[in-house]
Parts: sequence; structure tokens; C-alpha cells
Amino acid sequence: MAKPFVSHDGADEQGVRAEVWVQVGTGTVTGIENRDEETKRNVMVVLKSDNSRVSRPVTAWLAKDDPTYPEVLRAHETGREVRYRVESQRKPGVDRSTPIADLRVDMATAGANTVSIFAGIDGLLSREAVTDPAEDPGPGGRLRAAGTAGRGQRAGEAPAGAGPGLEAALSGLATARRAGLPAGVVDAAAALALAAGATAQQVADAGFTGQSTTPRGERRRAFAHEAAPHLPLNSDQRVNLGSYAVQAAFSAERVAHDLLAGAAQHAPAAPAGTTGEPDGEPEGTQEGTPQADGAVDLAQVARLAGVLLTLADRVQVGAYGGGRPDRMANSHTRARALVYDAVRTRHPVPSGGEGHEAWAAAVVAEGVERFRALVALSQQVAEVPAPSGGDDGDGGGTAGSPAPQGSPGSAAPTAQAMKRYRDLALAAGFPATPDSPALEFLRVKFGVGAVRQVRGEALESLLTWFEGQRRPGEAFRSYVESAIAAARRGTRGEQRTGHAQAPALKGGATAPEAVAHGALGAA
Repeated sequence: MAKPFVSHDGADEQGVRAEVWVQVGTGTVTGIENRDEETKRNVMVVLKSDNSRVSRPVTAWLAKDDPTYPEVLRAHETGREVRYRVESQRKPGVDRSTPIADLRVDMATAGANTVSIFAGIDGLLSREAVTDPAEDPGPGGRLRAAGTAGRGQRAGEAPAGAGPGLEAALSGLATARRAGLPAGVVDAAAALALAAGATAQQVADAGFTGQSTTPRGERRRAFAHEAAPHLPLNSDQRVNLGSYAVQAAFSAERVAHDLLAGAAQHAPAAPAGTTGEPDGEPEGTQEGTPQADGAVDLAQVARLAGVLLTLADRVQVGAYGGGRPDRMANSHTRARALVYDAVRTRHPVPSGGEGHEAWAAAVVAEGVERFRALVALSQQVAEVPAPSGGDDGDGGGTAGSPAPQGSPGSAAPTAQAMKRYRDLALAAGFPATPDSPALEFLRVKFGVGAVRQVRGEALESLLTWFEGQRRPGEAFRSYVESAIAAARRGTRGEQRTGHAQAPALKGGATAPEAVAHGALGAA
């Protein structure tokens, strides 16, 4: 492996060529991470250098659809030695004039400012490569400044012969530009090249475009391919334009457009110069409804879309009982659906500049309440007895009552699991008393009166889920309160309609599962 060196990418709109840290050498491909994960479009290539002084593996990102990827796969399968090229490129947004060495002073700085790209194998460059091998330093790694004396030549002496040849003059000009020598030196080198017979175009290109015929894809800077939709960023740390979060913004804009277009169709013509929301109360329309071109101000659409996303953020966080919004999560998709339904029907966007705070609070409160109620409903699953005797499996036969979660035949929870439940309850702010909501939750959820009576695997599943949340205590408290409230609403409803009391399960409480099972049996 040769000593790493600094090269440059292509010039940007301002003519700046940013420095790139380049490693070239020989070695073997020892690993390809993410190779078998279909949802990931980039792999991490792991190389072992044949240089004994390089103790750590060399790693770099590569897109699966890159023309070099098949060669990397074959090299990994055969274990043959390859010539590799790896570029440490700066991430988008990092100042292109900052020396690359300053961006690699330590691992933390390098991780925040640069990304390692697999740039080539056996002379074939990847699409992500941004440097030109024709500009690599020669043997020894030294770049001689234009106009300086070479070996065996005194300073100020002209070389043997009439003057520098065309190729030597262009090479000296390119070296002067790459080395960042003063403008006077570069101008002198350009004059020598013209005197040697170079064209104006050759002088203009020297140092900026390589003369190599090395096969390569289209020259790019550091722009990686689009990642899978569940990833917020591409491998070069740019925003993934195909992510779920971007999709959320698109859906919010579509709904906002339909709302404002519907309002414009039902409102009187606005006086000239009017700004802000259209007059009149908008009537919600379904996505896909044709709208008249030019009927809606896109700036207003964007503002309303941002408001709708913020309301969905608040509903998501409120349903969880705290934390930070995550527009990549499926829960945010559900929160958006609740918000969209509310603003299309029961809570239309208010006109003018008044009442927006009350309107937003009403949308969020309804969304959180509906979200929590539906979550609680999703957990109230009736136990279905297994067919026995003459039962043909359609539920019409007779069968014994389902065993409660804490039945003697099921595995009891471990002492460690019971302690974790007590710790979770304390983190939620529930007291260790007989009337604690944590115990009432056990009666509502599992039909038992003590944590030791809960089926071990059911308790472990519950604990694992809540312990994985950002704020386990707050999330558990919110869930427990929602489940208890839903159970109490169900009990009051049965008392009002005159239904018979559902059978009590072990622990002396009436479980939602038993209520459902009793209602089905009565029917």
C-alpha cells in the first residue's frame, strides 16, 4: 500500500477543487457488509492491505448497482489480490476550501465531516470516484513545483536542449495549479506551455482535466445513490429524497392543497391584495379530487402542510406520552391519518387569523384520545378456545372457558421479570399500594390480581416493548391510564344497556377478554 496522498475533485461552479484524501494499494476483500440485506442499496467493503504496517482493515461504501460491485463480489469469493482505490470525500455542506487534513484530525472529526467511498478496483473506477488517477503523484509521492530545479540541475539553469517540450510544459503547469503555487508562478508556467506549442484550450484544461483513458463512469463529486425508504439519509449523509419522512411532507401538501382548493371554490372572490388563508370555511375533499389550475397559492399550501405535519407530530408524541416526533415511524403515518380526518370533517381549518390556537388544540386533543383508545382496543383480544369434541372449528361447538393469563398451567414469570415490572411501575409514578393503577392494569389486561400470576412470556413481551421506548415510564403510564379508562367506559356501557355482568377471572376482576367472550356466548 502506497502512502495516502491528497488529490482533488472536479471544479464546482466557483471553480474550487476540493481536496480528497486518497488511499491506493493492494490487498484482499475480506468482507462485504449489508450484502444480503435487500432493503439496503449500499454495502460496506472491508479490505485487508498487504502492507504489514496497516494493522486495521480499510473500509469504504459502495452502491450495489455500481459497475465495480460485481468485481468486488468475485474478488471476495475467490480471495484473489486486488488493486484498490479508496477516497475520503467531504460530506455535502462542508466548506470545500477547508484542507482535507483539517477534516481528519481525529476519528470524531473525520466521521462528522467525511465519508469513505470505494473508488476503484484493478483500474476500474466506480461512479462515486471524484479524483483522476492521472493526477496521482509519481513514485516517491513528491510533487515538484513548476520552475524549480530538478536533480542534476542548478536553480535558474535551463535544461539541456532548446526548451521544455509540450508534454513537459503542460505537466509543469498542471503541477503548479494542483500544488496551489502563487498566481505569478502559474502564469509563467502557462506562458512556457504556450511557447512550447500548446493551444489555449490545453492551457486552460491543464491541471483540471486528466489525460488518462482509464475506464470510469460519469464524474461525480460525492453523491451516493438513494437509500431505502426506511433510511432518512443516503450513505453520503444527504437527505434521502425517497424516505418516509419526505413522503409525509408530500402527503401533507396534497391534503393542504385539497383543503385550500375546496375553500376557494366555496368562498366569494377575495379582494385584490388579500393575503393569508382564503375566506370562508374550507370543506375537506378527498385526495385525488381534480382542482382548477392556479386556484390555490402554493405558498399558502406549503404553510398549511407544515401546520398539518406539526399537528401530527403533537398527536404522535401525545399518544406515546412524551419523547420526540419521528416522521419516519409508522405511528406518525397513523397520527397524520387522524389529523387529516379531523380537519376534513369535524375541525375545518379556520378562516382569517383568529382561532388557530384553539383549532390546533382541538385537533391534537381529539387525535391523541382516538390514538390511545385505538391502541387500548388493539390489546383487548378475546381468547379463542381451541376446538374440542364435536366442534368443527367454526366456534359453534361447546368448549371450556379460556384459561386466564395467570392460569396454573402457564409458565410463571421469573423473579427478575417481576422486579422489572415493579421498577417500570415506579418509573411511571405509580405507588406500591393495593390500589395502585399498576395492579388495576393487571386486572384489566390479564385478569389477575398480582404480577406473579401473569403468564411469564406475556409479561416479558410487555416489559421488552416498554423498556425499548425513549421514556419507558412515561410511555407505560400513558398506556396504563388509557387501558383503564377504556375498560371503565366499557363497564359503564354494559351497565347502561342492562347486560349481565361478565364472568370474573382469576384475581377477582372482570377482564375485557371475558366481557367479549361472555357477550358472544350470550348471543
